[in-house]
Amino acid sequence: MRVHYSKRFENRFRRLPHAHKKAAVEVIDAFLDNPHASSLGNHALRGAMAGTQSIEVDNDLRIIFTVKGDYDEVTFLNIGTHIEVYRK
Repeated sequence: MRVHYSKRFENRFRRLPHAHKKAAVEVIDAFLDNPHASSLGNHALRGAMAGTQSIEVDNDLRIIFTVKGDYDEVTFLNIGTHIEVYRK
């Protein structure tokens, strides 16, 4: 799996509190190991965000990403709370 990080993702990640960064890294590592693990809550988004997917870092923190092929290539687009990442 090839992994890319958008500038937006990198900037938002950089501003996270240390505890959230640590949790996000653990979730990303788990995702890279098995993107279909039930603990990730991996699901496709609909509506204005159709074509993207989301995984859970914790109760409120989400990572938004796109997938090409059968997880051949993944681009992490955004990270933040529900309000931050699902904002129109």
